[in-house]
Formats: sequence, structure tokens, C-alpha cells
Amino acid sequence: MQKILFVCTGNTCRSAMAEALMKQTAQKQGVDLIVDSAGLAAFVGDSATDHAIAVMKMRGVDMSKHRSSLVWLDALDEYDLILTMTKGHKEQILALVPGLKDKVYGLKEYAYKLKQENAPASEKSNQVSQQQVVMDVSDPYGQSLQRYVECAEEIAQALQEILKSSL
Repeated sequence: MQKILFVCTGNTCRSAMAEALMKQTAQKQGVDLIVDSAGLAAFVGDSATDHAIAVMKMRGVDMSKHRSSLVWLDALDEYDLILTMTKGHKEQILALVPGLKDKVYGLKEYAYKLKQENAPASEKSNQVSQQQVVMDVSDPYGQSLQRYVECAEEIAQALQEILKSSL
């Protein structure tokens, strides 16, 4: 069974929502996965933000029991895939553990990569280059509920591509 870790800064919104959405989507599609999330600067035990909980509730997911976890570098080897919310998160992990370069990607970077690899040959020449696509999942922390809704949609779209293409 594949084991995936989502990483952001505090593990109270983006990576927590990605974990919840991946679990929900994988369950609906009958895909067996182990999914976790953590933050590079998390305060262990913090709850998800109120807006993150509300947005997940709108999507049919109860995230009220989520508690933040800190990334433990010595435990990263146990994951098959580590998906970060930004290029900066990815770079930070790889600076500390360079041996993980083949399994650490930005969430949207990985979705884009899979989409490119799986596109029919007739569509490949028409695709947008990676430089033209925003690869970071924007941080909604401290912003409006609508911003969290938009962030959750960004994450959900990337996860759909990943599940469709690789898992």
C-alpha cells in the first residue's frame, strides 16, 4: 500500500486539507492509501483553522479532530511520496535530506508532471509549459473563508489528476 505525506508550514490548513481530501477521494475511488500530513514549523497538537474545518465540512469531510504534526526528518524514508504545498517546502526538505529527491515534489508540480506524461501525443505540443503554471498552492492562513474555498479547490484539482494518473 502506498504511503503519502503532505507537507506545508503549520499543518493547520493546506496540508491538513490535502490529507483529508486525498483520503476522501481515494476512498470514493476504492484506492487503498495511507495518508498523513505534517508541517515544517508546526506547533504539535494545534487544531486545524476554523476556516479549513468549515471548508472541509462543505465538502463532506469532518476535519474537526485534526491535530498538527511536525515533519520528522528521520521518518520521511517510510513514505513513498512526499507532496509539499510550495517549492520552498520542497527545497527545505531536500536541503536537509537530499536522498529523497526522487520522492519529494510540490503537489501541483507532481500533478502537472503526471498530466504531461499521460497526455496523448496529439495533445503534448499544445500543453502549457511548467514555467507558465503556478506550482505553489497559495497560503490561505489568516484570510477569508472564500480564500480557503479557493485553496481547497486548487488542492482537489491536483489530487484528482494524481489519482487519475498514478495511483
